[in-house]
Amino acid sequence: MSAQKIWLYRRRGGDEPPSWIGELTFGPVTYDHNGRSGLILPFEYDPADGTDQDRWLRLDVDIASQRTPPRRFGTPRVEWRGMRPPSPATPGPIEVQWVLLPEDIERIELDHGIGSAPGAPWTFRVTVEGLSSGPNGVVASMGDGTLTIAASDWETLVHQMGYGLGPTARSVLTQVSLDHASWREAEKRLTKARDRLRAGEGRAALRECLQQFEALAGKSYRVETWRRRWQMPEQKETGLAEALSGHCTYLNKVGYHLDAEVDTTVGERLEMPLDQWEAELAVAASHHYLAYVLRLNAVATAPSKPTT
Repeated sequence: MSAQKIWLYRRRGGDEPPSWIGELTFGPVTYDHNGRSGLILPFEYDPADGTDQDRWLRLDVDIASQRTPPRRFGTPRVEWRGMRPPSPATPGPIEVQWVLLPEDIERIELDHGIGSAPGAPWTFRVTVEGLSSGPNGVVASMGDGTLTIAASDWETLVHQMGYGLGPTARSVLTQVSLDHASWREAEKRLTKARDRLRAGEGRAALRECLQQFEALAGKSYRVETWRRRWQMPEQKETGLAEALSGHCTYLNKVGYHLDAEVDTTVGERLEMPLDQWEAELAVAASHHYLAYVLRLNAVATAPSKPTT
């Protein structure tokens, strides 16, 4: 996370040009360890000469996307270091608690995925609006800047917040299914796949999914691999074996293998085309199939109840 600044300006009204009152320098964004949901965004405030007698009456922070129109994310709250406004506008730290719910993180990740290159940093437009009083009266101030978070840092923060599968993906299932151990275990096993998806690396995400099926069934893209594993009617077994092997074949041919034919324009075999939307669907489908397999395995290995 690089050091960035927001220059605050105030306007007293009329045709008078805005005047600079100070600058806010971003500190490193960290996870909020105080039991609150979200992140901590620290600033270091450096007032302009002659404004050190001012006192903040209000200071509001807004965090949004860089797109037009902007999409606002979460609820930023200014922490006043144990005091309430009016607070002295003196040099020192100002801490912003950025409250983020799972639906906020999902919206951030969806917004970032649109047209972003793999491994691209996460950027946000941060707008600050203040109201202060001092020898020159009550004045309004405003400034904005860009907060940039490296992809690896964002991945770490997301894990610290305990974010896994987005609420939208969960909405198609009942709470009974979501609470089942097989669903939670599948979510855990696909953590790396979601990390690669978050980084814009769709093919790598598919390879991670395939590895989880291979860990359970070896050559999972073969129909025979899934036969005679569970007790069920033959017709159901055939449908399930073909569904699982078909899904794993897609993961294998798109996520792992190159084109079977050499492209004459470049003289080499090319990767299969895969956009972010397709990769998200494949990872989501993998979660459902993996949970299904884990649940069937658990039933098959469960001790039988004694007969009376």
